[in-house]
Amino acid sequence: MATLSSSASTCKGISRIDLLDGWRTLAIVLMVTYHFLFDLALFQVITWQQMFSTPLNILQKTACCSFILLAGISSRLSRSNLRRGLFLLAAGWAVELAAAVVGQTIRFGILQFLGCAMLIYHWTKGYLQRLPGAVLAALSAALFFLSDAVTHAVTSPVSWLYPLGFIHPGFYSADYFPLLPWLFLFLLGTVLGPAASEPAPAPGGDLSRPAQPAHLPAPPAAALRHQLSHLGVNTMAFNCTLCYLENDQEEYLMLHRVKKKNDVNHDKWIGVGGKFEDGESPEECVLRETLEETGLTLTDYRLRGIITFCSVGWETEYMFLYTATGWTGAVKECNEGNLEWVPKDKVMDLPIWTGDKLFLRRIADPNSPFFSMKLSYEGDTLVYAAVDGEELPL
Repeated sequence: MATLSSSASTCKGISRIDLLDGWRTLAIVLMVTYHFLFDLALFQVITWQQMFSTPLNILQKTACCSFILLAGISSRLSRSNLRRGLFLLAAGWAVELAAAVVGQTIRFGILQFLGCAMLIYHWTKGYLQRLPGAVLAALSAALFFLSDAVTHAVTSPVSWLYPLGFIHPGFYSADYFPLLPWLFLFLLGTVLGPAASEPAPAPGGDLSRPAQPAHLPAPPAAALRHQLSHLGVNTMAFNCTLCYLENDQEEYLMLHRVKKKNDVNHDKWIGVGGKFEDGESPEECVLRETLEETGLTLTDYRLRGIITFCSVGWETEYMFLYTATGWTGAVKECNEGNLEWVPKDKVMDLPIWTGDKLFLRRIADPNSPFFSMKLSYEGDTLVYAAVDGEELPL
């Protein structure tokens, strides 16, 4: 996926992302309230019997379950679970060390649990997402309650099984969230992720399969926009370009995205391009972006196709795909990554998006006709692809 915008999908009124933010705010309020009452118990303002009363236990469980479900939902929508998981693991170990310095004991607290859960999901999501959502949700819920009962009933004869939820006599931790049963609640959240982020269907339309223009010719952009508007496509959403420059040595000028912070394409290799500025045509955008990123002024370029990107939690994005064989100037340093001429037969070996491989194969043939391609992602995983309305095998 060459580019995606960073704003969440919304519908008229309150979006489901807004509802998630409201739920997250409520969970934070509940957690802050619980810890405030815990501090009152420490200072003997209230008794420990009051602290562990049924209402406050319900408050604690509600806050904990909300946080973990929300973490699962967010992980389903995230493209950086590996990085986030490693960061939270490191933060958890830092908290554990800091607690030890002040005489407290924390073993497998919430940060370490979330870090492990995100890493487990990162490495298993390809298998988990093959299961129907209803099946995975039912299994996660059943295993949550089952593993909770088992870990409470079984006492571990050894001291090192506590990350799994099996504790030995004398175990203590001021903050303890073992993998069992909480991992299954986290996985339940990953099932809820798509439902939580999808925009509500527009009146009279199905957003899951927007109308796709079939077998469009390659007219000038103005005429193309005019045609698409009659097909019911929002042409104002055409908001980015991507261009692959080709030299006489059968090489593409590739951009290795390693310099920009919070880049959805971080460490990926893509062509050059970017988002439209207000009032720009596709040609003006690709010329400006190429000049800004490479220092080259295009003199011979061609519109090859339109790519529709869909991804859970992100706005649908439309990309004008170009190739170029003529330019003036010299390649300069790019502030978004490193530019490098790469042989065309080596490009597929680079870390590029799965969907990019599909359209790169089509533009490799200079005689290939203009095409419309749709690419749908869940996280980093390509789950659907089609060309001119015909689904492609993945």
